[in-house]
Amino acid sequence: YAGELPLTQSEYLLPGLPKLAPGDLPSFLYKYGSYPGYFDIVVNQFANIGKADWILANSIYELEPEVVDWLVKIWPLKTIGPSVPSMLLDKRLKDDKEYGVSLSDPNTEFYIKWLNDKPKGSVVYASFGSMAGLSEEQTQELALGLKDSESYFLWVVRECDQSKLPKGFVESSKKGLIVTWCPQLLVLTHGSFRLFCNTLWLGTRPLEALSIGGSVD
Repeated sequence: YAGELPLTQSEYLLPGLPKLAPGDLPSFLYKYGSYPGYFDIVVNQFANIGKADWILANSIYELEPEVVDWLVKIWPLKTIGPSVPSMLLDKRLKDDKEYGVSLSDPNTEFYIKWLNDKPKGSVVYASFGSMAGLSEEQTQELALGLKDSESYFLWVVRECDQSKLPKGFVESSKKGLIVTWCPQLLVLTHGSFRLFCNTLWLGTRPLEALSIGGSVD
């Protein structure tokens, strides 16, 4: 694959991964033009990659050796991860709890109070980030799956996607809390979680989940 957009192939092969269809890739790639601002940011970040003396990757060699071995043949790459707040690792830095950037009001009391009332290892956390876009069908299937699991769940659904939920789902979800945003790192370190449902593309979430020791789907 030569990095050309829009995507035209029916499948893509990358070391360490199974065959990928366009729909398996991040929304801003396979739905070309759907997130122009974010697309431009990502593309511009790599505009001068061929001139870099070193490329530092927030990953661990042992986590994805096939991918790293492939990339070092192309670029002068070094893995330096996990680069996550200290609270997820050795806890040496007392106040190092967040990345320092928040897209919303970081009011945490409401979420923590709800979680404090739940048994340890009983809550499913579902969040697909600021850029991933679920279709109405995908949203409704996920909603039914969470409800049928009979588990407590905390699900982050952006305000613009609330209309995709099944009719009356929010009101009828006795075991669920549906919010438009939540402080992810803070809630994920709460002992009530048993499973994280996340997008794992282009971010720190795999490292966060591994650092915490939770299950990821």
